[in-house]
Amino acid sequence: MASAPTATTPDLEEVTVSLPTDVLREIDRIAADMKLTRSEMLTGAARRFLFSEQRWRALQASASAAAQRAGLYTVEDMEEYLDSLDDDPA
Repeated sequence: MASAPTATTPDLEEVTVSLPTDVLREIDRIAADMKLTRSEMLTGAARRFLFSEQRWRALQASASAAAQRAGLYTVEDMEEYLDSLDDDPA
């Protein structure tokens, strides 16, 4: 069970995750190299994933909005646009 939060530690919630043995060994090896506990290593990895995912989704939303402003609504629209760039002598 997770320890009770204190003024200096964040709220923690214990979870159970099943991982392939080879993946867990590699996690433990890297955590040891970094002088981190398994929990610290996995927390950092999860935070990096979440940050990356949020950035990726923001980029997708921005690109989608730009494409719609350019009148590109379908894959076919995008293909036609890209083909037109190939025809451009610039």
